[in-house]
Order: sequence, then structure tokens, then C-alpha cells
Amino acid sequence: MSANSLGTTWKESVTKRMLLDNGAYMIKCSLAHENKPHHCYNAVGKDKRTRAIHIGNKLFDELDNGHSHI
Repeated sequence: MSANSLGTTWKESVTKRMLLDNGAYMIKCSLAHENKPHHCYNAVGKDKRTRAIHIGNKLFDELDNGHSHI
């Protein structure tokens, strides 16, 4: 079944696509129709005391706040 038989055009189907670049340092993602991607650090950390897991930008926020047990 083609997209035209479903009543959608190629422009409508492009807006539903997501682009993801899983780089070594930064993850960049955006919807296909957006001009600027969203950035997130490619990092995961676990607090030794609370056992909480921090991912991406949240990890660096915790480190900046003085939590040295990660």
C-alpha cells in the first residue's frame, strides 16, 4: 500500500520522522521538519549512596551541585 492510497502526502509523512545522531560525546535529535536539533550529553552515572541513576544533562547538573558520590 502506498502513502497516496492512505490519503497522506510525502510532506505529511516527513513531519513524523525523527532523526537521531548517537555520537560519542553528544546525542542530537530532532523531528525531520525542525531546523535545529536538541542536544543531550551521552553519559550515565549512578549515585553510590542513593543508588539513583542520572542520565545525560541531569548527570552533569548533579555533579555541578556538588554530589561527588556519582
